[in-house]
Amino acid sequence: VSQSRYVVLLFDPADAGITSVKNYGAVGDGTTDDTAAIQAAIDTVFANGGGEIAIPVGTYKITSALYMKRYVTLRGPEMNISAGSLYPPVTVEGGVSGYAKIIPTDAVTTAAIIFDFSLAIREQRPYGSKLINLLVDCDAMTGSKDGILVNKVSAGQGPFNSGFASDANELKSVSVINAPRYGVNVASNAPTQRVNLSMDDCRVAFCGSHGINR
Repeated sequence: VSQSRYVVLLFDPADAGITSVKNYGAVGDGTTDDTAAIQAAIDTVFANGGGEIAIPVGTYKITSALYMKRYVTLRGPEMNISAGSLYPPVTVEGGVSGYAKIIPTDAVTTAAIIFDFSLAIREQRPYGSKLINLLVDCDAMTGSKDGILVNKVSAGQGPFNSGFASDANELKSVSVINAPRYGVNVASNAPTQRVNLSMDDCRVAFCGSHGINR
């Protein structure tokens, strides 16, 4: 008679030095305003030199933009959203479960999540910041607003000129739906402005204008 032995490893983000937005008061029930809690997590991790912040399964309402900071990663649970699931007849607009879902209200004025490279102090610009495994549903927003906004910087002030050459920003397995204007807006005020951004396995759907604008 053969005998098999199995070892089950349970991963606790805290064991890897990963904090959670729940540690800062985020609830994720779709009703509580979680803006301040999530931003506090971002600001604290940035002040401590950067790191990863877990966003557990839930629906997180925000009433103003979340500003990403240097070397900070927001990571939700692994999602398996097929390309077809974002389009009719099957959509992820309702009854979503198993995801970290961010729902900005119409009180958000510009975009739900902002990577602001226009900051005067280069060390405060969000080089190396990442969004991973997140669903951003902008259905409640109206007007000329975006899901994710990435402000470019002028030539000569980008990561290669600021000592952050290897620190690209990354959107990985991020889905943005129902943005009134652009799902992901890589914005600039001049053709010479640049940004170092990679997108991997991302999906954008049901936006009022382009899904991705650059």
